[in-house]
Amino acid sequence: QMAAAVNFAMMALMKQGIFCTEPFRLPYSGKVTHVLFDKTGTLTSDELVPVGVINREQRKNETVEPQKALVEVIKSSSKNAMILAACHSLIKAPEDKNSKKDDMCMRQELLGDPIEIAAMKGVQWRYDPKTQLASPGDTARIEAAIVIVKKKIDAEKKTR
Repeated sequence: QMAAAVNFAMMALMKQGIFCTEPFRLPYSGKVTHVLFDKTGTLTSDELVPVGVINREQRKNETVEPQKALVEVIKSSSKNAMILAACHSLIKAPEDKNSKKDDMCMRQELLGDPIEIAAMKGVQWRYDPKTQLASPGDTARIEAAIVIVKKKIDAEKKTR
């Protein structure tokens, strides 16, 4: 019966001039209440933007709504900053002397998981590709000590 329902829905859409490239998704469309069509990409982006962090201390009282306990990533505790910035698998592309100025390699962008990139930018730490170290930026709050994590890549290079 599901196949018949999908075929019926596809025929109804085709009569309206709407062509479905993935008919197996039609059954899920019954739960959709709003649709946003962003052809130009001006409203949406593929870049993740960290909204905030809920510190454990702020949430001791479970009756506090999560949105009210939310603080900017840079204003969260230094422990959160260390965890978000130090636990990652990011790298920077090696610089290619023969590439054009607008190539990705020349810009030395961070490569890796988009969530980890967003976390690193959110806490405003810097990643040095030469030393493979992440360190606090000028605006990062560090209370007691600065933790710098060296990647395991050096150890792996030595074993090869």
